[in-house]
Amino acid sequence: MAKREHVILCGFGRVGQNVARVLEAQGFEYIAIDLDAVRVRTARQIGQPVVYGDSADEQVLEEVGLANANAVVISFSDTRTSLAILRSLRRLRADVPVLVRTPDDSRLLELKTAGATEVVPEAFEASLMLASHVLMSLKVPPARVMRSVAELRGNRYEMLRNVDRARRWHDRTTPSSPSRCVRWCCRRARGASASAWMKCAAPAPKSRSPASAARESSAASPRATPNSRTATSW
Repeated sequence: MAKREHVILCGFGRVGQNVARVLEAQGFEYIAIDLDAVRVRTARQIGQPVVYGDSADEQVLEEVGLANANAVVISFSDTRTSLAILRSLRRLRADVPVLVRTPDDSRLLELKTAGATEVVPEAFEASLMLASHVLMSLKVPPARVMRSVAELRGNRYEMLRNVDRARRWHDRTTPSSPSRCVRWCCRRARGASASAWMKCAAPAPKSRSPASAARESSAASPRATPNSRTATSW
């Protein structure tokens, strides 16, 4: 199956079907995978190339011709499902472009790390689409609208990449244990003296109960003797 170049659609819901229509209109072949038996049967009845199977199953991916695929589109809304598919895809092919749909950008970096070539967050892209329509309704030239949208998209993704780099740096440099954390923080305190560092690294004094404090006070006071002028009678 699928000996020629084509696009693999993982998921054939509304998003997958819309992508399929665009590909078909532009003359590109595709094969879709879906776990909804009714949806698969309905699509096959009207001649659409849809197969029943799990998109995370490596055998299924091989059968739909992953070796010859030009690109893969993952259109599931569940990020865990998309991550499982990504791992299977990358074990079989590391070079194929993979485009992933996601509800928002909260796990965009995780998807990119797992092997996604591009991640399309629905909420963010929808806001860009709304903004472009607003600008068009205000008679802003289309070229200017496209440029503004492209800048917003680039800035957003660059910010997410910077956040990921900062998080990774923090994970590498911040110690895990509390005692190491105290020493680590003190070493990085600018202008801190050695005595201040020792004070910071020293353990906090234990709280004492009134009874123990009284015992320690009596033990520390001089013992009363018969010849002592400072003896106290009780």
